[in-house]
Amino acid sequence: GEYFRASVMLQSLFLTIHDIRGTDYRSLDLNTIYEYIQEHYAEPLDLNSLSQLYGTSVSYFSRAFKQHFGTAPMTFVNEVRMHYARLFLTTTEMKVQEIAGYCGFEKMEYFSMTQGSLFKLTRGEYDFIIDMIREENLTPSDNGNAKYTKADFLRDVYMTEAKYDRLKAVLEKKKIIILQGAPGVGKTFAAKRLAYSVMGEVDDDRIEFVQFHQNYSYEDFMMGYKPVGECFELKYGIFYRFCQKAANHPDKDYFFIIDEINRGSMSKIFGELLMLIEADYRDKKATLAYNGLSFSVPKRVHIIGMMNTADRSLAMIDYALRRRFSFFDLKPAFENERFMDYIKSFKSERIINLVEKIKILNKEIKEDFSLGEGFCIGHSYFFSDEISKECSLDEIDMYIEEVIEFDIIPLLKEYWFDDYDKLEKWEKILRDIVN
Repeated sequence: GEYFRASVMLQSLFLTIHDIRGTDYRSLDLNTIYEYIQEHYAEPLDLNSLSQLYGTSVSYFSRAFKQHFGTAPMTFVNEVRMHYARLFLTTTEMKVQEIAGYCGFEKMEYFSMTQGSLFKLTRGEYDFIIDMIREENLTPSDNGNAKYTKADFLRDVYMTEAKYDRLKAVLEKKKIIILQGAPGVGKTFAAKRLAYSVMGEVDDDRIEFVQFHQNYSYEDFMMGYKPVGECFELKYGIFYRFCQKAANHPDKDYFFIIDEINRGSMSKIFGELLMLIEADYRDKKATLAYNGLSFSVPKRVHIIGMMNTADRSLAMIDYALRRRFSFFDLKPAFENERFMDYIKSFKSERIINLVEKIKILNKEIKEDFSLGEGFCIGHSYFFSDEISKECSLDEIDMYIEEVIEFDIIPLLKEYWFDDYDKLEKWEKILRDIVN
Protein backbone atom coordinates (compact mmCIF):
# COMPACT_ATOMS: atom_id res chain seq x y z
CA GLY A 1 0.00 0.00 0.00
CA GLU A 2 2.78 2.43 0.91
CA TYR A 3 4.59 1.73 -2.39
CA PHE A 4 1.40 2.26 -4.41
CA ARG A 5 0.39 5.53 -2.70
CA ALA A 6 3.93 6.92 -2.94
CA SER A 7 4.17 5.98 -6.60
CA VAL A 8 0.87 7.70 -7.45
CA MET A 9 1.85 10.82 -5.54
CA LEU A 10 5.30 11.02 -7.13
CA GLN A 11 3.86 10.69 -10.60
CA SER A 12 1.53 13.62 -9.97
CA LEU A 13 4.28 15.79 -8.47
CA PHE A 14 6.90 15.08 -11.12
CA LEU A 15 4.86 16.64 -13.93
CA THR A 16 7.77 16.91 -16.33
CA ILE A 17 7.76 13.17 -16.90
CA HIS A 18 5.92 12.16 -20.04
CA ASP A 19 4.48 8.79 -20.91
CA ILE A 20 7.23 7.30 -23.07
CA ARG A 21 6.62 3.61 -22.52
CA GLY A 22 6.85 1.62 -25.70
CA THR A 23 9.30 4.06 -27.32
CA ASP A 24 12.10 2.63 -29.41
CA TYR A 25 15.07 3.94 -27.44
CA ARG A 26 17.72 3.35 -30.09
CA SER A 27 19.41 6.55 -31.31
CA LEU A 28 17.12 8.76 -29.21
CA ASP A 29 17.41 12.54 -29.10
CA LEU A 30 18.67 14.21 -25.92
CA ASN A 31 15.22 15.36 -24.75
CA THR A 32 13.87 11.82 -24.92
CA ILE A 33 16.89 10.45 -23.04
CA TYR A 34 16.28 13.14 -20.42
CA GLU A 35 12.73 11.80 -20.03
CA TYR A 36 13.98 8.19 -20.15
CA ILE A 37 16.18 8.86 -17.10
CA GLN A 38 13.22 10.31 -15.19
CA GLU A 39 11.08 7.29 -16.12
CA HIS A 40 13.71 4.60 -15.41
CA TYR A 41 15.63 6.19 -12.52
CA ALA A 42 15.17 3.10 -10.32
CA GLU A 43 16.83 0.82 -12.87
CA PRO A 44 20.59 0.34 -13.36
CA LEU A 45 21.79 3.31 -15.45
CA ASP A 46 25.34 4.06 -16.55
CA LEU A 47 27.13 6.11 -19.19
CA ASN A 48 27.64 3.14 -21.49
CA SER A 49 23.95 2.23 -21.67
CA LEU A 50 22.82 5.86 -22.04
CA SER A 51 25.38 6.62 -24.77
CA GLN A 52 24.23 3.50 -26.64
CA LEU A 53 20.68 4.85 -26.56
CA TYR A 54 22.00 8.09 -28.03
CA GLY A 55 24.00 6.18 -30.63
CA THR A 56 27.40 7.79 -29.98
CA SER A 57 30.53 7.35 -27.87
CA VAL A 58 30.48 7.94 -24.10
CA SER A 59 32.62 11.07 -24.44
CA TYR A 60 30.49 12.64 -27.17
CA PHE A 61 27.23 11.84 -25.36
CA SER A 62 28.49 13.31 -22.06
CA ARG A 63 29.53 16.57 -23.73
CA ALA A 64 26.31 16.86 -25.74
CA PHE A 65 24.08 16.19 -22.70
CA LYS A 66 25.94 18.66 -20.49
CA GLN A 67 25.95 21.36 -23.15
CA HIS A 68 22.21 20.92 -23.77
CA PHE A 69 20.97 20.66 -20.17
CA GLY A 70 23.75 22.30 -18.15
CA THR A 71 24.46 19.19 -16.09
CA ALA A 72 26.31 15.93 -16.70
CA PRO A 73 24.15 12.82 -17.36
CA MET A 74 25.17 10.77 -14.30
CA THR A 75 24.85 13.85 -12.10
CA PHE A 76 21.30 14.23 -13.42
CA VAL A 77 20.58 10.55 -12.73
CA ASN A 78 21.69 11.06 -9.15
CA GLU A 79 19.64 14.27 -8.80
CA VAL A 80 16.47 12.50 -10.02
CA ARG A 81 17.02 9.60 -7.59
CA MET A 82 17.65 12.00 -4.70
CA HIS A 83 14.55 13.98 -5.64
CA TYR A 84 12.38 10.88 -5.37
CA ALA A 85 14.16 9.73 -2.20
CA ARG A 86 13.41 13.06 -0.49
CA LEU A 87 9.74 12.79 -1.44
CA PHE A 88 9.51 9.22 -0.06
CA LEU A 89 11.22 10.29 3.18
CA THR A 90 8.83 13.20 3.76
CA THR A 91 5.58 11.59 2.66
CA THR A 92 5.77 7.89 3.62
CA GLU A 93 6.67 5.69 6.57
CA MET A 94 9.08 3.60 4.51
CA LYS A 95 12.50 2.78 5.94
CA VAL A 96 15.62 4.40 4.50
CA GLN A 97 16.88 1.09 3.14
CA GLU A 98 13.56 0.44 1.40
CA ILE A 99 13.57 3.92 -0.15
CA ALA A 100 17.15 3.42 -1.30
CA GLY A 101 16.18 0.25 -3.13
CA TYR A 102 13.10 1.82 -4.67
CA CYS A 103 15.08 4.85 -5.92
CA GLY A 104 17.96 3.01 -7.58
CA PHE A 105 20.31 2.90 -4.59
CA GLU A 106 19.69 -0.78 -3.93
CA LYS A 107 22.30 -2.75 -1.94
CA MET A 108 24.29 0.33 -0.99
CA GLU A 109 25.91 -0.59 2.31
CA TYR A 110 25.89 3.05 3.37
CA PHE A 111 22.09 2.93 3.78
CA SER A 112 22.02 -0.34 5.74
CA MET A 113 24.91 0.45 8.14
CA THR A 114 24.46 3.50 10.31
CA GLN A 115 27.82 3.13 12.06
CA GLY A 116 31.32 3.54 10.70
CA SER A 117 32.87 5.52 7.84
CA LEU A 118 34.16 2.75 5.51
CA PHE A 119 31.65 1.00 3.28
CA LYS A 120 31.93 -1.70 0.67
CA LEU A 121 30.93 -0.87 -2.89
CA THR A 122 29.28 -3.22 -5.30
CA ARG A 123 30.58 -3.29 -8.86
CA GLY A 124 27.57 -1.26 -10.02
CA GLU A 125 28.11 1.38 -7.32
CA TYR A 126 31.78 1.63 -8.21
CA ASP A 127 30.95 2.02 -11.92
CA PHE A 128 28.39 4.73 -11.08
CA ILE A 129 30.97 6.77 -9.13
CA ILE A 130 33.62 6.29 -11.82
CA ASP A 131 31.10 7.41 -14.46
CA MET A 132 30.45 10.62 -12.52
CA ILE A 133 34.18 11.30 -12.21
CA ARG A 134 34.80 10.49 -15.86
CA GLU A 135 32.04 12.72 -17.22
CA GLU A 136 33.25 15.69 -15.16
CA ASN A 137 36.91 15.15 -16.11
CA LEU A 138 36.88 14.09 -19.72
CA THR A 139 40.36 13.17 -20.89
CA PRO A 140 41.67 15.44 -23.67
CA SER A 141 41.79 13.68 -26.99
CA ASP A 142 45.28 12.70 -28.12
CA ASN A 143 44.11 11.48 -31.49
CA GLY A 144 43.12 13.45 -34.54
CA ASN A 145 44.35 16.83 -33.28
CA ALA A 146 46.15 18.79 -35.96
CA LYS A 147 49.69 19.83 -35.07
CA TYR A 148 50.24 23.54 -34.54
CA THR A 149 53.75 24.98 -34.43
CA LYS A 150 55.48 28.32 -34.13
CA ALA A 151 55.57 28.49 -37.93
CA ASP A 152 51.79 28.07 -38.04
CA PHE A 153 51.36 30.94 -35.57
CA LEU A 154 53.62 33.24 -37.58
CA ARG A 155 51.66 32.35 -40.71
CA ASP A 156 48.27 33.09 -39.10
CA VAL A 157 49.15 36.08 -36.91
CA TYR A 158 50.93 39.14 -38.26
CA MET A 159 53.68 39.24 -35.64
CA THR A 160 57.45 39.10 -35.97
CA GLU A 161 59.30 36.00 -34.80
CA ALA A 162 61.18 37.97 -32.14
CA LYS A 163 57.93 39.37 -30.74
CA TYR A 164 56.34 35.91 -30.68
CA ASP A 165 59.34 34.42 -28.82
CA ARG A 166 59.10 37.20 -26.23
CA LEU A 167 55.34 36.74 -25.83
CA LYS A 168 55.59 32.98 -25.37
CA ALA A 169 58.48 33.31 -22.90
CA VAL A 170 56.55 35.81 -20.76
CA LEU A 171 53.43 33.62 -20.75
CA GLU A 172 55.34 30.47 -19.76
CA LYS A 173 57.20 32.30 -17.00
CA LYS A 174 54.42 34.48 -15.54
CA LYS A 175 51.45 32.16 -16.37
CA ILE A 176 49.19 35.22 -16.64
CA ILE A 177 49.27 37.72 -19.48
CA ILE A 178 46.95 40.40 -20.83
CA LEU A 179 46.90 41.17 -24.55
CA GLN A 180 45.92 44.81 -24.88
CA GLY A 181 45.36 46.89 -27.95
CA ALA A 182 43.07 49.00 -30.08
CA PRO A 183 39.85 47.67 -31.63
CA GLY A 184 40.44 45.25 -34.48
CA VAL A 185 44.05 44.21 -33.85
CA GLY A 186 43.06 40.54 -33.51
CA LYS A 187 43.45 39.97 -29.77
CA THR A 188 41.02 37.04 -29.58
CA PHE A 189 42.39 35.47 -32.75
CA ALA A 190 45.97 35.75 -31.47
CA ALA A 191 45.12 34.46 -27.98
CA LYS A 192 43.69 31.18 -29.21
CA ARG A 193 46.54 30.57 -31.65
CA LEU A 194 49.08 31.39 -28.96
CA ALA A 195 47.50 28.62 -26.88
CA TYR A 196 47.65 26.21 -29.82
CA SER A 197 51.33 27.00 -30.43
CA VAL A 198 52.30 26.34 -26.79
CA MET A 199 50.28 23.09 -26.73
CA GLY A 200 51.77 22.09 -30.09
CA GLU A 201 48.36 21.05 -31.39
CA VAL A 202 44.82 22.28 -31.98
CA ASP A 203 43.00 20.95 -28.90
CA ASP A 204 39.96 23.02 -27.90
CA ASP A 205 39.25 20.59 -25.03
CA ARG A 206 42.09 22.28 -23.13
CA ILE A 207 40.89 25.83 -23.78
CA GLU A 208 38.08 27.63 -21.96
CA PHE A 209 36.76 31.00 -23.11
CA VAL A 210 34.72 33.47 -21.03
CA GLN A 211 33.85 37.15 -21.23
CA PHE A 212 33.75 39.37 -18.15
CA HIS A 213 31.04 41.98 -17.63
CA GLN A 214 29.91 44.30 -14.87
CA ASN A 215 27.66 41.69 -13.23
CA TYR A 216 30.18 38.84 -13.36
CA SER A 217 31.03 37.63 -9.86
CA TYR A 218 33.03 35.17 -7.77
CA GLU A 219 29.93 32.99 -7.62
CA ASP A 220 29.98 32.67 -11.41
CA PHE A 221 33.73 32.24 -11.62
CA MET A 222 34.57 30.00 -8.66
CA MET A 223 31.61 28.87 -6.58
CA GLY A 224 28.52 30.14 -4.86
CA TYR A 225 25.03 29.28 -3.70
CA LYS A 226 22.42 29.25 -6.45
CA PRO A 227 18.65 28.76 -6.13
CA VAL A 228 17.54 25.20 -6.87
CA GLY A 229 13.82 24.69 -6.40
CA GLU A 230 12.87 25.97 -2.96
CA CYS A 231 16.39 25.92 -1.53
CA PHE A 232 19.95 26.95 -2.37
CA GLU A 233 22.78 24.65 -3.40
CA LEU A 234 26.51 25.22 -3.70
CA LYS A 235 27.44 25.26 -7.39
CA TYR A 236 30.96 25.26 -8.76
CA GLY A 237 31.93 27.92 -11.27
CA ILE A 238 33.67 27.65 -14.60
CA PHE A 239 37.22 28.36 -13.37
CA TYR A 240 36.93 25.91 -10.47
CA ARG A 241 35.83 23.11 -12.81
CA PHE A 242 38.51 24.04 -15.33
CA CYS A 243 41.26 23.81 -12.69
CA GLN A 244 39.95 20.44 -11.48
CA LYS A 245 40.03 19.19 -15.05
CA ALA A 246 43.60 20.46 -15.53
CA ALA A 247 44.69 18.89 -12.22
CA ASN A 248 43.68 15.48 -13.58
CA HIS A 249 46.13 15.90 -16.47
CA PRO A 250 49.23 17.54 -14.93
CA ASP A 251 51.40 16.71 -17.96
CA LYS A 252 49.34 18.94 -20.29
CA ASP A 253 49.03 22.71 -20.74
CA TYR A 254 45.62 24.32 -20.26
CA PHE A 255 44.53 27.83 -21.28
CA PHE A 256 41.81 29.97 -19.74
CA ILE A 257 41.04 32.92 -22.05
CA ILE A 258 39.17 35.94 -20.68
CA ASP A 259 37.74 38.48 -23.09
CA GLU A 260 37.11 42.06 -21.87
CA ILE A 261 38.97 41.29 -18.65
CA ASN A 262 38.80 44.89 -17.47
CA ARG A 263 35.00 45.02 -17.76
CA GLY A 264 34.60 43.01 -14.55
CA SER A 265 35.60 43.87 -11.00
CA MET A 266 38.83 41.89 -10.73
CA SER A 267 39.02 41.68 -6.94
CA LYS A 268 35.30 40.77 -6.75
CA ILE A 269 35.63 38.01 -9.36
CA PHE A 270 38.97 36.46 -8.36
CA GLY A 271 38.78 36.76 -4.57
CA GLU A 272 41.53 34.67 -2.96
CA LEU A 273 42.58 33.53 -6.44
CA LEU A 274 44.49 36.77 -6.90
CA MET A 275 47.22 35.11 -4.86
CA LEU A 276 46.79 31.57 -6.15
CA ILE A 277 47.04 32.52 -9.85
CA GLU A 278 50.52 33.97 -9.38
CA ALA A 279 53.29 31.76 -10.77
CA ASP A 280 55.04 31.52 -7.37
CA TYR A 281 51.88 30.21 -5.68
CA ARG A 282 50.85 27.57 -8.21
CA ASP A 283 50.02 24.18 -6.66
CA LYS A 284 49.99 25.83 -3.22
CA LYS A 285 46.70 25.30 -1.42
CA ALA A 286 44.45 27.86 0.20
CA THR A 287 41.17 27.31 2.03
CA LEU A 288 38.10 28.51 0.14
CA ALA A 289 35.49 30.52 2.02
CA TYR A 290 32.40 28.82 0.62
CA ASN A 291 33.13 25.12 1.15
CA GLY A 292 36.06 25.24 3.60
CA LEU A 293 38.12 22.94 1.38
CA SER A 294 41.63 23.52 0.12
CA PHE A 295 42.16 24.54 -3.49
CA SER A 296 45.11 25.28 -5.73
CA VAL A 297 45.64 26.44 -9.32
CA PRO A 298 47.65 23.86 -11.31
CA LYS A 299 51.06 24.94 -12.58
CA ARG A 300 50.21 24.37 -16.23
CA VAL A 301 47.06 26.48 -16.27
CA HIS A 302 47.77 29.64 -18.27
CA ILE A 303 45.49 32.67 -18.14
CA ILE A 304 45.26 34.97 -21.16
CA GLY A 305 43.22 38.12 -20.72
CA MET A 306 42.24 40.61 -23.42
CA MET A 307 41.71 44.32 -22.93
CA ASN A 308 40.42 46.94 -25.34
CA THR A 309 42.44 50.12 -24.78
CA ALA A 310 39.92 52.31 -26.65
CA ASP A 311 36.90 51.76 -24.40
CA ARG A 312 36.35 55.02 -22.53
CA SER A 313 33.65 53.51 -20.30
CA LEU A 314 36.03 51.18 -18.48
CA ALA A 315 38.38 51.84 -15.61
CA MET A 316 41.90 50.54 -15.99
CA ILE A 317 43.11 47.74 -13.74
CA ASP A 318 44.32 49.20 -10.44
CA TYR A 319 48.01 49.13 -9.57
CA ALA A 320 47.71 46.54 -6.80
CA LEU A 321 46.28 44.04 -9.28
CA ARG A 322 48.41 45.14 -12.23
CA ARG A 323 51.64 43.71 -10.80
CA ARG A 324 50.19 40.18 -10.97
CA PHE A 325 49.75 40.41 -14.73
CA SER A 326 52.15 40.91 -17.60
CA PHE A 327 50.87 43.20 -20.33
CA PHE A 328 51.63 42.74 -24.01
CA ASP A 329 50.70 45.28 -26.67
CA LEU A 330 49.20 44.16 -29.96
CA LYS A 331 49.39 46.80 -32.69
CA PRO A 332 47.86 47.20 -36.15
CA ALA A 333 49.72 45.16 -38.76
CA PHE A 334 49.67 47.72 -41.58
CA GLU A 335 53.47 47.90 -41.59
CA ASN A 336 53.85 44.11 -41.67
CA GLU A 337 55.22 42.82 -45.00
CA ARG A 338 53.10 39.64 -44.96
CA PHE A 339 49.96 41.68 -44.32
CA MET A 340 50.75 43.95 -47.28
CA ASP A 341 51.39 40.89 -49.46
CA TYR A 342 47.93 39.67 -48.44
CA ILE A 343 46.35 43.05 -49.37
CA LYS A 344 48.16 43.16 -52.72
CA SER A 345 46.91 39.67 -53.55
CA PHE A 346 43.42 41.17 -54.11
CA LYS A 347 44.84 43.15 -57.07
CA SER A 348 42.64 46.11 -56.14
CA GLU A 349 44.08 49.62 -56.16
CA ARG A 350 41.24 50.83 -53.96
CA ILE A 351 41.91 48.42 -51.09
CA ILE A 352 45.62 49.30 -51.23
CA ASN A 353 44.68 52.99 -51.24
CA LEU A 354 42.44 52.45 -48.19
CA VAL A 355 45.27 50.78 -46.26
CA GLU A 356 47.62 53.69 -47.07
CA LYS A 357 45.01 56.21 -45.92
CA ILE A 358 44.46 54.29 -42.66
CA LYS A 359 48.20 54.42 -41.99
CA ILE A 360 48.02 58.22 -42.19
CA LEU A 361 44.82 58.23 -40.12
CA ASN A 362 46.47 56.13 -37.39
CA LYS A 363 49.41 58.54 -37.27
CA GLU A 364 46.98 61.40 -36.67
CA ILE A 365 45.13 59.41 -33.99
CA LYS A 366 48.40 58.64 -32.17
CA GLU A 367 49.35 62.32 -32.18
CA ASP A 368 45.95 63.39 -30.88
CA PHE A 369 46.38 64.24 -27.18
CA SER A 370 42.83 63.08 -26.31
CA LEU A 371 43.30 59.71 -28.04
CA GLY A 372 46.73 58.13 -28.52
CA GLU A 373 48.07 54.84 -29.84
CA GLY A 374 45.46 52.75 -28.05
CA PHE A 375 42.73 54.14 -30.33
CA CYS A 376 44.28 53.28 -33.69
CA ILE A 377 42.31 51.43 -36.38
CA GLY A 378 43.09 47.71 -36.44
CA HIS A 379 43.77 45.46 -39.41
CA SER A 380 41.03 42.90 -38.72
CA TYR A 381 38.57 44.97 -40.76
CA PHE A 382 40.30 43.52 -43.82
CA PHE A 383 39.60 39.92 -42.85
CA SER A 384 36.16 38.54 -43.57
CA ASP A 385 34.44 35.57 -45.13
CA GLU A 386 32.83 38.06 -47.50
CA ILE A 387 36.02 38.68 -49.47
CA SER A 388 38.64 36.41 -50.95
CA LYS A 389 41.20 36.44 -53.75
CA GLU A 390 38.55 34.97 -56.03
CA CYS A 391 36.23 37.98 -55.58
CA SER A 392 35.68 40.40 -58.44
CA LEU A 393 36.82 44.02 -58.16
CA ASP A 394 33.18 45.13 -57.86
CA GLU A 395 32.66 42.79 -54.90
CA ILE A 396 35.84 44.08 -53.23
CA ASP A 397 34.73 47.70 -53.81
CA MET A 398 31.36 46.94 -52.22
CA TYR A 399 33.05 45.41 -49.18
CA ILE A 400 35.42 48.40 -48.85
CA GLU A 401 32.48 50.81 -48.95
CA GLU A 402 30.68 48.87 -46.20
CA VAL A 403 33.79 48.87 -43.98
CA ILE A 404 34.21 52.63 -44.44
CA GLU A 405 30.55 53.55 -43.91
CA PHE A 406 29.56 51.11 -41.17
CA ASP A 407 32.79 50.44 -39.27
CA ILE A 408 35.46 53.11 -39.60
CA ILE A 409 33.43 56.34 -39.90
CA PRO A 410 31.12 55.48 -36.93
CA LEU A 411 34.27 54.83 -34.86
CA LEU A 412 35.73 58.19 -35.88
CA LYS A 413 32.47 59.88 -34.88
CA GLU A 414 33.00 58.49 -31.37
CA TYR A 415 36.66 59.59 -31.34
CA TRP A 416 36.11 63.13 -32.64
CA PHE A 417 32.62 63.92 -31.41
CA ASP A 418 34.00 67.30 -30.26
CA ASP A 419 36.12 68.05 -33.35
CA TYR A 420 33.77 68.33 -36.32
CA ASP A 421 36.38 69.74 -38.71
CA LYS A 422 38.70 66.77 -38.28
CA LEU A 423 35.83 64.33 -38.57
CA GLU A 424 34.53 65.98 -41.75
CA LYS A 425 38.01 65.94 -43.29
CA TRP A 426 38.45 62.20 -42.77
CA GLU A 427 34.91 61.36 -43.86
CA LYS A 428 35.69 63.01 -47.20
CA ILE A 429 39.10 61.33 -47.54
CA LEU A 430 37.72 57.87 -46.89
CA ARG A 431 34.59 58.24 -49.03
CA ASP A 432 36.65 59.54 -51.95
CA ILE A 433 38.38 56.14 -52.10
CA VAL A 434 35.26 54.39 -53.37
CA ASN A 435 33.63 57.33 -55.18
